[in-house]
Amino acid sequence: MVSFRTWIGIFGACLCAFMAALDSNVTNASLKVIQGALSASMQEASWMSTSYRIAELIITPLSPWFGQVFSARRYMLVSGILFAVLSVFCAFARDLNSIIILRTLQGLTGGALIPMALAVILTELPVEKRAIGFAIYGSVSSIAPTLGPTLGGWLTENLGWQYIFYLNVVPGILMSLAVWWGLPVKSVRLDLLKAGDWCGILTLAIALGCLEVVLEEGTRLEWFGSQLIVCLSIIAATAFAAWLLIELTVERPLVELRLFAQGNFARANVLGFICYLNIVASVYVLPVCLEQIQCYSPAQIGHVMMWGSLPQFFMVPLIPLLLKNFGSRVLLCAGALIYASSSAMNSQMTSLTGIDQLIGSQIIRGIAQPLVSVSLSAAVMAFIKQSDAANASSLYTMVRYLGASIGVALSGSFILGREHLHSLRLGAMISPGGAVVRERLEMLSRHFLSLGADPVRAGNQALEALSDMVRRQAFVMSFADCFVVGGGLMLAVALCALLFLPSRAPRSGLREETVRGREEETINDGESCQLEQTGRSAS
Repeated sequence: MVSFRTWIGIFGACLCAFMAALDSNVTNASLKVIQGALSASMQEASWMSTSYRIAELIITPLSPWFGQVFSARRYMLVSGILFAVLSVFCAFARDLNSIIILRTLQGLTGGALIPMALAVILTELPVEKRAIGFAIYGSVSSIAPTLGPTLGGWLTENLGWQYIFYLNVVPGILMSLAVWWGLPVKSVRLDLLKAGDWCGILTLAIALGCLEVVLEEGTRLEWFGSQLIVCLSIIAATAFAAWLLIELTVERPLVELRLFAQGNFARANVLGFICYLNIVASVYVLPVCLEQIQCYSPAQIGHVMMWGSLPQFFMVPLIPLLLKNFGSRVLLCAGALIYASSSAMNSQMTSLTGIDQLIGSQIIRGIAQPLVSVSLSAAVMAFIKQSDAANASSLYTMVRYLGASIGVALSGSFILGREHLHSLRLGAMISPGGAVVRERLEMLSRHFLSLGADPVRAGNQALEALSDMVRRQAFVMSFADCFVVGGGLMLAVALCALLFLPSRAPRSGLREETVRGREEETINDGESCQLEQTGRSAS
């Protein structure tokens, strides 16, 4: 029987994860506004998100170790409070450099919260109650990325961009109280700092930091045509190879890579990588499409994305029951198929597609996303021992972050490449002497003449307008292609889940291990009490 106090602690841990996931992309719909307020270019403003994700990715694999040193309760409490305080400081930033520094510090604190939340669920809940914990965690991790642009856009449009950073104040207070009261108090183990895998920490930080910069800036700098991208790629590959060598040979590795030797853990992580590559890419692509093609404001983009968030709130109570009755394999397969259908609907977008036409696909995506997130969490952790829970959760979170970053980078490059291809094809199909083209140019010329342009200038402006129409249509087609690829990836996930994931986890074995671990803790506590009483009697 899980106590009410433990459930409060679980709620606080999941609220920590919600804050971190929400803040990772809350600025995406408001970059242009913040850019203008801070007098920065669009590329400079994008470093607000890039710096956060770099720090988040670096700290994630270190979280289990810090959790052992300071205890999960202290580490989450301090990280959550600092995260909320730094968020408020961001609202008072008056230049780009200060807000980038603050966002980096935020990433260092927020990156610890998501893997620690999953570790707390695994260590504090018995096996028969973990489905509820996974449902809460999975729903939180899937709702927050979609809800971020919605809230960010609405607040920016109605109150000002500073208010997107005030979002964490109330959740921060609730989280602090819940974690402080609900999670068990454990002693600090500073002795682990001396035996820390510092070489592993350094090489991993260099590898992940350089890799994230390559992924974030690769599209803008034309990938390996840039000397900076080439140098950072070489440094990342070298540091990663050194880290692998260290982790496989050191006595106490920072990250327990041997967990990947467990077939189910490795397979589930591969599927998780593909799923989050597609999910985050689609959440990124749709707002960009609406901004470039439809010229939507942040509030309008948020309104569209909101329809993907609403169904997820209603799915939360149903998922534990579905997970218990059908298992993670069937749930993941169903979620991937539903998500693929949403991508298929979005692939039919045209330059005239508006909010009303997007509501259906967003609702379907909102139904599918928690199914995928929760079933993946359950599948990854199905065969994991309690002693490996923290390491497994950090590895899974790191894989998710890498999938998300690679998904955004690849989707940006894919859209630009397909736009160039479609522009060439459409341009080749347009005959300058054709009746339709001539009629459209004459219509555009008359329009510009009515605005006061001379005949020569009106003709040039008509040609430029026609070229913009072709490029706009090429962009629409490239966005549609991106959704087609995303739908294909989710179909592949559904097939692989059926073929390679087990239908059920060995619940009895895990339950026995949990009971045995609790009995050992009870015995150790009893022996400690007896020794303490003996010492008092002797004194």
